[in-house]
Amino acid sequence: MHLSQLDPQQADRFRSPHSLFYDLPDGRTLLMLSGLVDVDLQSPGWTNESAEVPPYQHELQIDLQLPAGFLAAGQLFSIEQSLPSVGLASLSGVANVFWGIQQVSLAVNEPIDQIVRLLLDLEVARTGETLKGVSYAITLLGRRC
Repeated sequence: MHLSQLDPQQADRFRSPHSLFYDLPDGRTLLMLSGLVDVDLQSPGWTNESAEVPPYQHELQIDLQLPAGFLAAGQLFSIEQSLPSVGLASLSGVANVFWGIQQVSLAVNEPIDQIVRLLLDLEVARTGETLKGVSYAITLLGRRC
């Protein structure tokens, strides 16, 4: 699944977005992003939580928009260090909860100009619960160039 804050049809999925950026004396910039994203994911083919089935893996890509005024026209942000943190924000249903986050990463290979791409590997097994959302808190250290 791919969700983008730049897509007008998906913008309502991004709730409580917050950002803070601060220029350090050495020329680097600290950027912090946080918020909630509605995902509404359910285990495919779930019928019985006591059934022996292999876990279902799901890749989730979330594009987070850089804050307004962060970059001047034509400017890029080169990320030197990143610290992403993601949590399960809300679950809905009555079955046992078997959702988990296996891996979190950021696509930071190239300087960015509009979005920070958050990559999640989710796993679910034997549950009728719906994962309603994920929360994120990302700290980036880099240079505007």
